Amino acid sequence: DAPVREIAVAFLSSLGYRVHEAGDAESALHLLRREPGVELLFTDVMLPGIDGIALAHQARAIRPALAVLYTSGYASGSALERVPEHERHAVLAKPYRREELAFMVRKALAQRAR
Repeated sequence: DAPVREIAVAFLSSLGYRVHEAGDAESALHLLRREPGVELLFTDVMLPGIDGIALAHQARAIRPALAVLYTSGYASGSALERVPEHERHAVLAKPYRREELAFMVRKALAQRAR
């Protein structure tokens, strides 16, 4: 959803992160192939076509050490159950505040560094 993505981009940019925006999973994968400096994938769990979980799996095939942060407007249910159990700590519920996003991004990047 473009308006929601614009808010996320604005939040991340205001926090000092360099942000590459992709409107769908295929665009995100293409971006990962051409931009070697990408360290984090921030994706919605529910996407049209390829969902966020499949996107993360394919993105890590391209870049195995990539940090992933998921977001979802669903507090529970089948959408979140599809997130691998070992990654459920990396789900940010919508709506979220800028400070919550900042915390979760730092956490995802720190866990990647381990």
